[in-house]
Amino acid sequence: MTTDNEENNKTGAATKPKRTRARAKDKPEPGAAESMETPGTPETPAAAETAEKPGTGTAPAPEAETQENQLIVEFTIEIKKEEIEKKFNETLDKYAADIKLPGFRAGKAPIEVVRSRLKDAVNEEVVNQALSEAILEKINKEKLRVISKPVIKKLDHEEGKDLKAELAVEVLPEIALPDLETLEIEIPVKELEHEPFDEQKTIDRLLESHMRQVPVTDRGIIGNDMVVLKYQSKILATRRMDRIKSNYYLAMKMDAFEILDLYDEIVGKNIHDRLTIKRTYPAEYQKKTWAGKEVEHYIEIEKIFEMVKPSLDEKFLKARGVNDEAELKQRLREEHEAHGKMHREEKKTGFIIDKLSEAINFPLPHALVEEEMTRMIQQNPYQFAFNHQDENERKKVAEMLKDSAEKAVRSSLIIDAVKEKYKLKVSGEDLENEYKRIAATNHLEFKEVRNYYMKPENKEYLEDSISSIKVVELLKEKIKIKEV
Repeated sequence: MTTDNEENNKTGAATKPKRTRARAKDKPEPGAAESMETPGTPETPAAAETAEKPGTGTAPAPEAETQENQLIVEFTIEIKKEEIEKKFNETLDKYAADIKLPGFRAGKAPIEVVRSRLKDAVNEEVVNQALSEAILEKINKEKLRVISKPVIKKLDHEEGKDLKAELAVEVLPEIALPDLETLEIEIPVKELEHEPFDEQKTIDRLLESHMRQVPVTDRGIIGNDMVVLKYQSKILATRRMDRIKSNYYLAMKMDAFEILDLYDEIVGKNIHDRLTIKRTYPAEYQKKTWAGKEVEHYIEIEKIFEMVKPSLDEKFLKARGVNDEAELKQRLREEHEAHGKMHREEKKTGFIIDKLSEAINFPLPHALVEEEMTRMIQQNPYQFAFNHQDENERKKVAEMLKDSAEKAVRSSLIIDAVKEKYKLKVSGEDLENEYKRIAATNHLEFKEVRNYYMKPENKEYLEDSISSIKVVELLKEKIKIKEV
């Protein structure tokens, strides 16, 4: 049965605190579209220009953050000239065996001719590879818990001389957990309360969550209509025209659409109406090609849909997996009670993690905070939209986003520290039990759920979820909790 609380249980692992990881992951669900990023290996010297190497990407700039970021570790790498020369000659021979140059058959060009053509590209490839290997060896030897890409601060590499590089990288903080059994937490009972069950309100929410789109042809756009817009945009300074787009727009004042402040412009417009509007976008605007520019938009109303609630009839009830209205109401009440218990436990968990955060002082990794901010924007584009013309509003949103990200990262690192200290592991039995729970909760076949979580990335998420629940259970067991 699918009801108002379905999003709380939907095909995912058991509830756990919102948190981030060194590699942020969205919650996987069976049936979701999946993609895999496959790193490439450059097959020619020219490809080396695009190969990933230290110093590129989004790693924090250590030279700008060293004073305030206690987690930046700086080190020096030195590679003997003989090693560089050996790798250079090996790589050059590899390309010379296949390369086709004008006037020569493939692989038959003299090595000196190949050297003159490929020297710079091969040298860059060899230096990148040698640096990567030396950095990895250094990280493993020093047991550095690295969370950002190494940044090259200084590189000295003259032909015929040893290579020397000064690098910096951000690492995870050391977290010293207190004796959990000495901690006491007082939780206000009022904070644990859940709203009482309102039968009619719950049914209304259920119906609203299954609203359908009904085409509108006899009136203009009103609030909460779903509108299909066809539009093209021109940056006035360069006269550059974007490609024509068609997108859905929910007619609400707070809806985040890429064209700013659209609601008042289109309310009252009819199908096939056209309008031209100009907007000046903030320098920090999320659509980079429009940021800081004046843009003219040419818009046509293609379709208008009214969002209509379904009737609580036999068809709707059967689609929800119940026989009659009485059974639906009973199910909704049971789900509300289950959600109330879950709410209570989540609140307790929040208080516990907050208490631990107060008791433990450690610096937060900038890389993880920024990663979490990016994840939060992707998952909550409306809540963290930077589409405000007002600079103060944009600052408020940015501050709220950063505060939320820092709290999530701190919680995550504390949970990971507890896992490590108490050696909390996930067994095969734990996984099997969770497969059964997910299958029962979501009315799925056990085999379907099990097969889904056989995929490494999905299994990793599930194991992380289960181990986090083990952390919460351990914390509740050891910390003295008093409801006041």
